[in-house]
Amino acid sequence: MRQEICCFMVRKHVKLHYEGDEEHSIVIRLKIRQRRFEHEKEVSQ
Repeated sequence: MRQEICCFMVRKHVKLHYEGDEEHSIVIRLKIRQRRFEHEKEVSQ
């Protein structure tokens, strides 16, 4: 039971911090784009 509450609190905490946080989502998008770019380079070689 305690674990469920903890998990819920963490999820709530993450939501508070990252939901609607433009800067954060931009950083994630850049990271994903960079990873895709690197992957495509590896594939084309």
